[in-house]
Amino acid sequence: MEHRFTVPPQEAGERIDTWLTKKLGHYSRKQIKALLDGGRIIVNRRRVLIAGWELEPDDNIEVRIPPGFDKRPEGAEAPTPKAPREQASPLKHEHGERVSTSIDRFLERSKDRRQRADEAARAERENSKGKAPGGRPKGRGDRAKEKGQGEGRQKGREWLHVYHEDRDIIVVEKPAGILSIPPKREEGKPQEARGGRRSRRNSRDTLLAQVQRYVRRRHPDAKGVFVSPLHRLDVETSGIMVFALSNAGKRLSRQFREHTIVREYTAVVGGRLEKEQGVIDRPLEKGKYAGGRKTREAESGEGQRAVTEWRVKERYGDATQLIVRVRTGRTHQIRVHLAGEGHPVVGDTTYGEGGRKMAFRRHALHAHTLSFKHPSGSAKLNFNSPLPEDMVKLIDDLREGK
Repeated sequence: MEHRFTVPPQEAGERIDTWLTKKLGHYSRKQIKALLDGGRIIVNRRRVLIAGWELEPDDNIEVRIPPGFDKRPEGAEAPTPKAPREQASPLKHEHGERVSTSIDRFLERSKDRRQRADEAARAERENSKGKAPGGRPKGRGDRAKEKGQGEGRQKGREWLHVYHEDRDIIVVEKPAGILSIPPKREEGKPQEARGGRRSRRNSRDTLLAQVQRYVRRRHPDAKGVFVSPLHRLDVETSGIMVFALSNAGKRLSRQFREHTIVREYTAVVGGRLEKEQGVIDRPLEKGKYAGGRKTREAESGEGQRAVTEWRVKERYGDATQLIVRVRTGRTHQIRVHLAGEGHPVVGDTTYGEGGRKMAFRRHALHAHTLSFKHPSGSAKLNFNSPLPEDMVKLIDDLREGK
């Protein structure tokens, strides 16, 4: 049995389970959820599995009720037999095209909402440009006040680049020079007690803190903010990071542990590599070593296994640009392995001994690709980050032989 409905504009925004319970008066809300679980409810030719799905104006809804799916007795809640699942055979419409699942639409709608919010914020900034509160023209005092507040706005709001956000995860860009998360042993210590150029940075200004502030702004009515880091990048490494926003999102950590996540980096190393590609398979061990090193290649061979793949992208006079993929995720793995090959990452003052010292203020390492399965479904997500300006300039200079 099939039922078809079209959502009128005045009923947009309602949950699909409660809306269908009203439309199909003989079925309980639990039975509607069972139909959702079984993939029996189609919205605009797409299977919807989420009970809290928000309806939009003119949505076309099709409800496919299987044989033997009992109606609710008058005045009582009937037991809820689940509709048979149809995961084995993807849904298709009359032209034979595969119809994407509800997670695809959820991601699309999240992206649309972010775009609309960004456009509204830009329009608001444009409308207020050159005017002080109340609509009067800005004076010198207003501009001075803005100058003093600008850094905080950039750090807290404008400089967080979000690639993707849904109810379970958020994928963002980490700029170089900022900690991923606060260092555990430095929390609560006075700033002057922390040595080293990396540890002198304000531990509160971490990427984790920025994401937390962003989530609070996005959901001001929420009782609390749940943001959990799933991995980390070195303070001088730029690139893509993902955080969990729910317990379901934390399941992504399993993919990190099992090394099924694709992580690729761009690295510029000293010296000219003649081979086109290679694999470094040498165990690493953590500890406190000379020169501030936290990791080294295990002398006894009994450390944790670490595997790094690399291939040459471009060669210069005395440097090489590499694409690096890590099969494992050990601390400082790429930097230690490449230094062990005699080709340390340019700018790496910790592991990069010898060779030409290039004028680059950090180590030239950028996490440009992150690919994984969404923790709440089978949707494959792939994110790519362009090279930051400082690495683009470094590569341009190397091409010109500077």
